[in-house]
Amino acid sequence: MRYLAPMVLTLLLAGCQPQALNTPEVSVHPESAGLGSDFSIHLYGAQIADYRFMGAREGPDGLWTVRLDPSFLLGLFFNPAEFTVRKGDMVPMGPDPSVLIEIVEVEATRIKLRAVEPYKATSGH
Repeated sequence: MRYLAPMVLTLLLAGCQPQALNTPEVSVHPESAGLGSDFSIHLYGAQIADYRFMGAREGPDGLWTVRLDPSFLLGLFFNPAEFTVRKGDMVPMGPDPSVLIEIVEVEATRIKLRAVEPYKATSGH
C-alpha cells in the first residue's frame, strides 16, 4: 500500500506536462493534386477551405486558366472557381483572412501548390 500512492501520483503528473505544438502558420494538403483530386488550405492548423482541381487550359504566353471547385461550406465565400495564372504566381485562397498560395507547377491534369503566408485583404477605400 505504501508504494501505491507514489505510483498513482507519478502516473497523474506524467500526463500533465505542457507539450509544444508545432503547427505551421499556413499549409496546403496535399501539395500536388491531379484531375478531380481535392486539396485543403489550412491556416494556423485549422482547415479553412477545400477545393477540387478540375483541370487547366493552356493559353498564350505561359498563362493557364485553372478551374477549382470550392467544396467546403458549399463554396459560398470563396474566390471565383476559374482564374488565370502563370507558374510562380501567388494567389489568395480561402475566405478572408486567407492563405497566399504559390502556383509551383501547373499542367492540364495536375497542379502543384505551396502555402506561403497568411493573407488579409485590405479595403481599397
